[in-house]
Amino acid sequence: MTKLLILITGMPGSGKSVVADVFRKKGVRIVSMGDIVRDLLKKEHEKGSRISLTDFSVKLRERHGEDIIAKLTSKAIEQYPDKIIVVDGVRSLVEVEVFREKYDVKILAVHAPPQERFKRLRERKRRDDPKTFEEFKHRDLNELALGVGNVIALADIMIVNYKKSLTEFIQEIENVLKEEVGI
Repeated sequence: MTKLLILITGMPGSGKSVVADVFRKKGVRIVSMGDIVRDLLKKEHEKGSRISLTDFSVKLRERHGEDIIAKLTSKAIEQYPDKIIVVDGVRSLVEVEVFREKYDVKILAVHAPPQERFKRLRERKRRDDPKTFEEFKHRDLNELALGVGNVIALADIMIVNYKKSLTEFIQEIENVLKEEVGI
């Protein structure tokens, strides 16, 4: 039986990590494309390096092809026997096609408006999160240039994360998982 990959996509701050956490709590393995890029960034750059994760991933794609991160993620997935695996952080249709070559795929997109996403990013305070709205817009444009908008547009499942409490958002995710994935 072929594995089912649930590919989570969305703009930064949309709520992808919350969706992944709901899957994780249900016992589903999560493979984060961002973690794979972070690990490569740590190996290739000194700790004090100021290159952003997004800029580094763009450079990786320029050097090794648009599908490099998906190929590395697919290689990581091969080691797991799970029937359902969530891949967090899909950015392009090229990446989706890499996964479709080997697995059954469903794309789950999470959407939230820019002002709300910027507020969330400022609150979570990751080192590479934008400090100003101008930096945020630049990051969004980089994400869109990678093709994330196309993946969102062609998603099999869409969850809108706006004007909801965290509890309401989690309940909606759980309802979607039950209806669309059967878990």
